[in-house]
Amino acid sequence: MSIIDKAYKTAVRDLRKNYYPLGIITGNLRRTYWSWDSFFASFGANRLKNFEIVKKNLLLYLKYQRKDGLLPKRISSPLYYLSTIGFKPRWNLLFPVYHGSYFISPSVTQNIIFIIACHDYVMQSKDKKFLEDNYKKILKAMVWISKQDKDNDFLIDEGFGANWAESALKQGEVMFTNACYFKALTDFSKMAALFKKKDDAKGYSKMAENVKKGINKKFWNGNYYIDWIDRKRQNYFSSTGNVLAIVWDIADRKKGRKIQQFIMKNKLDKVPMVTNYPSYPLMLLQRTNWA
Repeated sequence: MSIIDKAYKTAVRDLRKNYYPLGIITGNLRRTYWSWDSFFASFGANRLKNFEIVKKNLLLYLKYQRKDGLLPKRISSPLYYLSTIGFKPRWNLLFPVYHGSYFISPSVTQNIIFIIACHDYVMQSKDKKFLEDNYKKILKAMVWISKQDKDNDFLIDEGFGANWAESALKQGEVMFTNACYFKALTDFSKMAALFKKKDDAKGYSKMAENVKKGINKKFWNGNYYIDWIDRKRQNYFSSTGNVLAIVWDIADRKKGRKIQQFIMKNKLDKVPMVTNYPSYPLMLLQRTNWA
């Protein structure tokens, strides 16, 4: 068995260990339904054709969707923190959490990755009935995201500590979030077209193009897309934001080559790839995360 085959076997085993009655959990230690972790994991589950668990997971978050369209960041026992010291919380006590790390702002990323996960599920499973049954709720999740553009420049704004990378204290307009937002808009437009909602398909496709233009205008520094913009431009190199910009065609061929050259020049092409370059100062790092 080759090392690739062994890695694949291990990945499949570990993914399926996190299949639980209502969806996909975040590891055996925390045993928590954590939104974006489970949505990212669903891409692998779809490739394994484990469609039922992916559908359950998506429906779990729709069950706890707020009236304004916001989905939970996580769904867990109120005592889930105690799992870090060996306590096993009761699974019949589930509580949705919507806020970011500091209870100041709502977490944003879960709605965005949810849209991408819905599209991947529908395309892979061919389950059009799921889309028909849940289109209004998916649309409501998309509308909530779009309302997070606070200054009408087509880019999503995040509050303090509300980012997906919760240990890094970012706020404002974040490259990773907006790259995912572009993808979510594109994917929602495709789902709308599949459901024969022509106006939605056209409107969200146009929004995606505006987001793409906004990203290239505000984040590109000549060599790569900067990490985030708050009161000033934070010129760190974000691996996730830049790589996804290439994969999702936010970056044109010339920009894509520039990004790859920067990665090679700074020896960032190791496995695993670093999350950012250079390292964040301690003042931008959260020491613990209980949210």
